[in-house]
Amino acid sequence: HLSFLISLLDYGITTEYSIFSDTFHCRMIIFQILLIVFLSPKCYGLLPSTLPAIQTRIISCASSASSSASLWSHAEEQQLQEFIDVSGGKRHCEIAETKFGRGLVATKDLKPNEEVLRIPLSCITMQTTDDDNNNDYWAGRLAAKLLATKQQNDDCPYISCLPEPPSIPSRDWPLTILEEFQNPDWLRDVCLAQEWRYNQWSNYQQTTNHPYDVSNDIVLEEDNFLFSSASLSFKDNEDDRPVFLDCLDLVCSRTIRTGRTLQLVPFLDMANHASREEGGGYYKKGNDDFIGLYAGERGISKGGEVTLDYGRRSNEDWLLHYGFLPNRNLVETVELGKNRIISWDDVGTANEALKQDCRILLDAFETTLQEDQLLLRDFHEKVPASEDFRYTLALQYRIARKILLSAVAGQKTART
Repeated sequence: HLSFLISLLDYGITTEYSIFSDTFHCRMIIFQILLIVFLSPKCYGLLPSTLPAIQTRIISCASSASSSASLWSHAEEQQLQEFIDVSGGKRHCEIAETKFGRGLVATKDLKPNEEVLRIPLSCITMQTTDDDNNNDYWAGRLAAKLLATKQQNDDCPYISCLPEPPSIPSRDWPLTILEEFQNPDWLRDVCLAQEWRYNQWSNYQQTTNHPYDVSNDIVLEEDNFLFSSASLSFKDNEDDRPVFLDCLDLVCSRTIRTGRTLQLVPFLDMANHASREEGGGYYKKGNDDFIGLYAGERGISKGGEVTLDYGRRSNEDWLLHYGFLPNRNLVETVELGKNRIISWDDVGTANEALKQDCRILLDAFETTLQEDQLLLRDFHEKVPASEDFRYTLALQYRIARKILLSAVAGQKTART
């Protein structure tokens, strides 16, 4: 078992599962997975012949944002809670394990619209948006503030409890997975997101007087949409780049907005997403000295999860910023070409030309809606050795688009 462990660990550390590989993170996740595997009574019968399958699974798990493996401890969670309490915050919730992973649970019964959490502005990291939002450099500046806090005070309760950045397409998703989305425009979106991330880093280098050289080799070929990641070479402080990009991805997935101010709000940003229709709560600024989180229209029972509605956005935006898809996106759209976009508001249309365009796009896909639904249902049984949450997301994305197209085309589906 010892030799098996060593070979497995070596494989995981030396394999480049991402262009932004974090060796320490890789080691920690693999070590935690191995502990689970080898402490399970069912694993003592493992044979060396199973090594390739297990290796594949471990590398997949190491890059999975859905993994709940955390590098912080319950003691650090307690420190964060105590920090909020002594700083003048008020809360009727605590950090706990939920069905979505780490999140917040209510410590008492909460009525609809009742205040769940109050965080003083003194605990919040803020950045005002640019007058010209074309480059969105506010995100890079907020990431720089987070990076500075990390470097100057790594034992800060908030910093200690931050999770790993989400696994988003522009960060570490291979082309083989991106092609599974069956949407060429999606590949362009990912390329643009990659370029945006590097622009944020370049601006950070300029504003902090760090000399740098940038050569951007993002390639987008019209026929096959192949691309390579941006190539950056720096004269110094290159070690800051992956840490800065980690901070940037955390900012993009955890920031809330009030007016022109973007904010990282400790504790509140641990709330998982649920739409308002699903009981998700909301936040608002109160009396210019705190941000409050409030229960949704259903209220929350003691011990129930406290969730937050992250807002309305396209499925592409959900994936690019958060690395997941909501259960059902009521504001989902599909572009038909020539600036024609359909939404759920188009279901039941009498426009036969629009219906026909939807049918044409459905026929152009490599797989049908029914085939995708079967693939998703049977995925774990058919390919357990290469299970990957990103492939599952690709199937869910394809299914959601085809369900909307079918509904507008007037075709019956399981969800319509």
